[in-house]
Amino acid sequence: MSEKENLKKRINIKNKKDAIKKLSQTTKKTKQSKKTLSNKKVIAHENKKTSSKSIKDKKENIILHNTEIDKKNTNKEKTNSKKTTKNKKVENSKNNIKTIVKKENNENIKQNKIKRISNNLGNKLKDKIFEELKDEDLKKSTKDNKKTTKKSKLIIFLFICIVIIGIVIFVKKNNIIDEELKKYKEFSIGEKVILSDNSIWYVIENSSSNTKTVKLLKENQIDINNDGKFDNNDKMKFYNKNEYLFDSSDKASIAYYLNNEYKKSISEKIDGIEAIHLLTSKEYVNIREKMGYDYEWTTGNWLANESLGTWWLDSSQNGKIYVVNIIGSYKLSNATEVNYVRPVITVNKDSLE
Repeated sequence: MSEKENLKKRINIKNKKDAIKKLSQTTKKTKQSKKTLSNKKVIAHENKKTSSKSIKDKKENIILHNTEIDKKNTNKEKTNSKKTTKNKKVENSKNNIKTIVKKENNENIKQNKIKRISNNLGNKLKDKIFEELKDEDLKKSTKDNKKTTKKSKLIIFLFICIVIIGIVIFVKKNNIIDEELKKYKEFSIGEKVILSDNSIWYVIENSSSNTKTVKLLKENQIDINNDGKFDNNDKMKFYNKNEYLFDSSDKASIAYYLNNEYKKSISEKIDGIEAIHLLTSKEYVNIREKMGYDYEWTTGNWLANESLGTWWLDSSQNGKIYVVNIIGSYKLSNATEVNYVRPVITVNKDSLE
């Protein structure tokens, strides 16, 4: 065979193969299209079923909704009918009440008229009775008023007296409280104190901050004749009689001189003097022990020395009188003898500030 024939055969063979392929493809496509058509039919059929069901459901729901609306409407009609019946009953009851009230008001008006008439009659009778009793009441009231005025005056007077007494007591109590609460300067035995007239004194008894006074012994004896010297003219008797009385009422005693003449002269120079007396033997011994002095001494001190000489003590023992000598010992003496006078004063601390 020639080449041309061979080529023709080959071309025919290829064309046949291509045709077979195309036929197979077309068959496949036809099969697929048939399947799709069948599926679409099935789906359409199902959709018809579902749509028919949904239409039925919607119809049923509409029917149910309508029935509910009918029920509500019936209920509303019932409630409205009930309300109307109630309102009618209320209106009827109100009308009944109004009629009752009107009847009561009419009865009250009648009763009030009757009461007014009776009251007018009663008041007229009362006026007549009161007119008769007024005079008696006036007489009684005048008497009662006089009594009450007297009582009120007495009560006012007593009240004023009570108020005055209360004020006095209050002031006194406050003064006592102030004195108790006040704190004063403390002093101890042997402490030197200079008073307003520049005179020198010594403390003979401890004085705390709660006590308002202090006892002081004069540094020197009294210059009785005021000549600036201490001699026999400045000495005096304890008592003109041989007795041992410290009696400020008897002019013959040393007590009278101290509490009258000397107190007057010193009070003009020094404020706050409350008492004057002589140092007792008991006080003297206490001072000597507190100061640590011996029974006798060779060198003098503020308690005893040569310039002081012998000076009077006011004995704390009955029937005995003592003097202090220059060496610090004290001894018995006679009331008619003459010795120097060394006073003790009790001073208010306020005057020392």
